[in-house]
Amino acid sequence: MKQKQYLLDTCICAYWLRDKRNVREQIYAEEKARLALAGTPTGEFDLLIGCTAVAKKMIMVTENVKDFQNIKDIQIENWIERDT
Repeated sequence: MKQKQYLLDTCICAYWLRDKRNVREQIYAEEKARLALAGTPTGEFDLLIGCTAVAKKMIMVTENVKDFQNIKDIQIENWIERDT
């Protein structure tokens, strides 16, 4: 039997991250303020994803390292290698 595959829209990801993980009330607010004061603000959705990784002690896998690198205590891996 072939396994089903899913592609999630960002609204589904945002709902899951925001409402099911309660990250917004934890690390998110502190990091948003800290990054703004440091002059290195991060986009709302990227910050939510990155803070979820920190809160759950997960490794953030992304090619867009620059979008997440200023988040405190984040662990990042880039699995994409491009020929230059």
